Amino acid sequence: MTLSLVFEQISDIACEYAYVCVYADSIENESFMEIAITDDKKIEFTIYSYNEQVKLSYANWTEIMQRGRELYFNQTEEEFHN
Repeated sequence: MTLSLVFEQISDIACEYAYVCVYADSIENESFMEIAITDDKKIEFTIYSYNEQVKLSYANWTEIMQRGRELYFNQTEEEFHN
């Protein structure tokens, strides 16, 4: 079964770029992953450890990768135009 994923973009004054928290319907109120852009402009995926397993399908991974690319291009495009 494919998880339903929720993506929340966070803008933090302490971070150069916005990042995205990824939530799954099986874990209440806690993100299991963060998608961020590093200072050297690379996409970084941080997966948090929980007692509960998070099983991702190929479709979930594809969606996560797409959101990472969108974040990267949106954030670096804004920087280019400013």
